[in-house]
Amino acid sequence: MRQRAVLWHGCGYYARGLPSDGKYVNPKNMQIVLIPLYVWIIAQGYKYFSRSAKQNNYDLRNFVGDGGMPSSHTAIVSSLTTVTALAYGPASGAFTISLIFSLIIIHDALNVRAIVGLHSHLLNYLRSKLSPEEQKRFYLSPEGVGHTLPEVIGGLALGIFGTIVLYYFL
Repeated sequence: MRQRAVLWHGCGYYARGLPSDGKYVNPKNMQIVLIPLYVWIIAQGYKYFSRSAKQNNYDLRNFVGDGGMPSSHTAIVSSLTTVTALAYGPASGAFTISLIFSLIIIHDALNVRAIVGLHSHLLNYLRSKLSPEEQKRFYLSPEGVGHTLPEVIGGLALGIFGTIVLYYFL
């Protein structure tokens, strides 16, 4: 007799009849998790090597730093949306949720975080006008937290095309 089990499938739960041993792995679900992670690693790796070459400093902080080309936030969410469309179709609920999530993250990377970077630049400038004793009371704000339009477009292209290549050839 077959047992019923609830499995995670995309963005919702569903019941599926399973063999009695209960061993079941859906490769489609693994692609949805792994491909965006691979795309993020590619984006961060590119930023790491380009920053490290410019600074002549191969520090691991360059791998996880914010800002720069391409936008890894945009790359990972566009990859997630693309792999969801490929796996479940563009008419699925999972794709719709992923698309809305991606638009929010891309808007944040392009607008909100860019404005935060400009504010940080202004705060650091004002801090530099203080005396050395007063400067110790305020820390330097990170300035490169936002993205420009070309950086977001680069992340979007990497996310979409990288996902298509990985989806069909992985």
